Amino acid sequence: MAWYIRRKCVETLKIDYEAELKWLNIVGIENQKNYQLWHHRKIILDLSEIYKYENDFLLGVFTLDSKNFHAWCHRIWTIRRFNLFDGEYEFIKLMLDKDCRNNSAWNYRYFIFSYTTEDTINPSILKKEFDFCFNYLNDIPKNESPFNYIRGFFTETKYKDHIKYQDFPELKETMIKMINEDDTNYHAYSLLLEIYQSEGQKEKCKELCEILQKIDVIRKKYWIWRQQRI
Repeated sequence: MAWYIRRKCVETLKIDYEAELKWLNIVGIENQKNYQLWHHRKIILDLSEIYKYENDFLLGVFTLDSKNFHAWCHRIWTIRRFNLFDGEYEFIKLMLDKDCRNNSAWNYRYFIFSYTTEDTINPSILKKEFDFCFNYLNDIPKNESPFNYIRGFFTETKYKDHIKYQDFPELKETMIKMINEDDTNYHAYSLLLEIYQSEGQKEKCKELCEILQKIDVIRKKYWIWRQQRI
């Protein structure tokens, strides 16, 4: 209620929107988990269309908490509202170079890619995305986020009817290579299982499920279930 009253005061008294945003820059850093504050900022930003502070402000928030849910949602809204997609891939790389396990940054990259590409995509464009993932997997092979990012393209409704694993043989080759280097990498086994299943190789799928039951003990019952469904 207090934020609603403040907003009405800003509108009724015609308080300078830019001054309000400057004030929000200060209190926003101090109270970055306050949902009402983020909502107030969004409305002021929408009314004023003064978005010049958003990049620096959000960088300040991400410096303190690189996985702040409110900040990522606000960035998505701001980018769409003011069509500020230029430079976002560079921003994402900056965030991932600091922490390549930041699943929020990977999800945001998926949003940017999906929002700026057509429903039917050129395989060469998608190959670049996979190469981007491989660069980070070279450093941390058991980083789950890049694996989920890759898998998303084959399960998301927007793309799954237009592409298949067989279009990208390098995926299979890379998973096998990673497993040969570390036979406990259940993320690589899991993705390879998806590839074999898409090829209809039932026996190989059963073999992988057996392995996954041993090396991914926490999800043992899940892999038993998957094996029974093959």
